[in-house]
Amino acid sequence: MDPFTILTTAKAVLSATGLDDKAKDWIGDKIGVKAAEKITDIAKAVTGHSDTSVMSPEQRDMVRAELERSASELRRLSREDLADARAMYADTDHETADQIAKNVVRYNLWAVFGLVVIFGLVNAFVPDKLLVSSISALIGGAISSLFQERQAVIGFFFGSSFGSKSKTKLLNTRQE
Repeated sequence: MDPFTILTTAKAVLSATGLDDKAKDWIGDKIGVKAAEKITDIAKAVTGHSDTSVMSPEQRDMVRAELERSASELRRLSREDLADARAMYADTDHETADQIAKNVVRYNLWAVFGLVVIFGLVNAFVPDKLLVSSISALIGGAISSLFQERQAVIGFFFGSSFGSKSKTKLLNTRQE
């Protein structure tokens, strides 16, 4: 499976088992590929597949229990994903990545501002409310994506929040 499918499937498994919020304690806000592969592997091992739409309630409970037993491994895999990404960045000629990051930080807010202006103009001058609603949804999604992109770039270069750093430091201390 490609990484996007793996990540999407892992999120669906966490959602189906009711572990969305609990998993954030194990692996943080973003699921890395290694942790996502482990989540989908657990679902396949327990149920024979990872398709949450055909899982029975009993299967979901079994997957949930196995995921909870694997929490420490998911934490480890999540840390490895982050270390791999930062190491790959450090070990490569990252001029292109730096330029992309600079452009994201420099221009995303202007793009958001432009979308807000377009939103206002659409609401003021388009009489068809269904069309206004559709355009508003598209603009809202675009704004959300732009903010997430900006947050990802800043998080990569400057690290995560203080609380998350403290939690990571505590977890690393416990494992030593």
